Amino acid sequence: MSSVPFIPKDINDINSLLVTISSSLSLAGCIFIVFIYIYYKELREFQLKLIFIMTLNDLIISIIYLIATHVRPKFFETLSNSLPFLCNFPDSLLHYFFLTSFCWEICIAHTLIQVIKYNNDRVETYYKWYHLFSWGVSAILLIGLFFLRNYKDCHSNSIFPHLLFFIPMLFTWVFNVAVCILLVQTFKESASNQIVYNYSYYNSNNINNRPRRFNIDNIPIINPIINNNIINPTNNDIDSNNLINHQNSINNSDNQNNSNPDIKKTPKIVWTSIFFLFSFGFTWSWILMAVILDCLGLDSKYVLMGSYLFVPLQGSMNAIIYGMNDRLRKNLKESVNNVILKTQQMYNKSNNMDNGSNENFENEYQNLLVNYDDEDEDYYYPLPSPNFPPQNLTQFHQQQNHHNHYGGDSLNLVPSYINQDENIFIDPKNSNNLYNAPNNNNNNNNNSNSNNNNNNNNNNNDDNDNNNSNNIF
Repeated sequence: MSSVPFIPKDINDINSLLVTISSSLSLAGCIFIVFIYIYYKELREFQLKLIFIMTLNDLIISIIYLIATHVRPKFFETLSNSLPFLCNFPDSLLHYFFLTSFCWEICIAHTLIQVIKYNNDRVETYYKWYHLFSWGVSAILLIGLFFLRNYKDCHSNSIFPHLLFFIPMLFTWVFNVAVCILLVQTFKESASNQIVYNYSYYNSNNINNRPRRFNIDNIPIINPIINNNIINPTNNDIDSNNLINHQNSINNSDNQNNSNPDIKKTPKIVWTSIFFLFSFGFTWSWILMAVILDCLGLDSKYVLMGSYLFVPLQGSMNAIIYGMNDRLRKNLKESVNNVILKTQQMYNKSNNMDNGSNENFENEYQNLLVNYDDEDEDYYYPLPSPNFPPQNLTQFHQQQNHHNHYGGDSLNLVPSYINQDENIFIDPKNSNNLYNAPNNNNNNNNNSNSNNNNNNNNNNNDDNDNNNSNNIF
């Protein structure tokens, strides 16, 4: 029933090979976008939901191409004979899903213009209408094609059945051109508002009255709906930080065209729209020329060959243009870096286990850091010390005595040394409190000094008693 020859008539010629290659590329691109949407939950926003649905539509188109190119003689010819009004069943399916793809592209463009130009933050309310428009309008057009065409004559060269496919296609392209123009105008209006504001601010602080020149061809206006967030195009308020940076660049440079590099940047959504327009026009111009030449009775062999190569590539082009945005590239880069880091860690760990020895193990053990749980302060780990672990029974008893004095209720662990030469310990009840450990030699000296002092005091007392006795007598 389709009026457009999407599938080659001979599956053994080069046209079938071209369809297989291009549809396989589209299938790979669509699967990649679907996987990304499912894997990265943070990317499941409204605009990406629309892209995801359009990608599923293109995925179905790629599968139909691959099946129809290789299985048609065994299945689709029998189905076409059973339902003669369909003429060519794969072409009819492709006709419908290509129309739905056009409709979803219109919905994406409508979302962009609502958000950027009209600052509509409730575009999600259009979601159900987008579904009704995309699937319903496509079905109506296909049914209309059935009534306009004499289904018994599947080889008619009449131009009128083709209009139900090419009119929606041309409308999609023209609508996206209009949206691209409106986006550029919106960006320029926002740039003009910013420049007027900055110009008045500059004149109020310009002592030398230096002339200013502005470049308003491009301005970095980015909106959350397109995964960017610099300026709201319909908001005349200027970010104070951007204004201060812009004013500093004015005061520090005489070349105003080079003072702000962001002025030279074209908004990425404009480039996205431009790339889509070029890819869409290039893809469908081949089949449009083939149909026109066929209607005029001219040879369209090579032009039709180009359509077999480029039309199935629509899915891969949409995946590249709409799917590969900044946030997706950032998430992919982080994921790749994490995989590389984990791989290196596993590789280093395996090498250490293979090349390890008792000496290496002891060296690593001596270089351990303090690491204990704050919720259970009774359990802590020893810091590196020349005499830990104890090498003989005497050292063990010394460590155990220290533990009994400083270690609290932990019976199997020894207080942690920081620097044994300076006799500094960690308080097991509070790791932030450091205090000097008692020195036995100093204590013995202090005790001997105190004993000497006591003896001296006793001698002095005896002398005093003698003196008192002398005074009495």
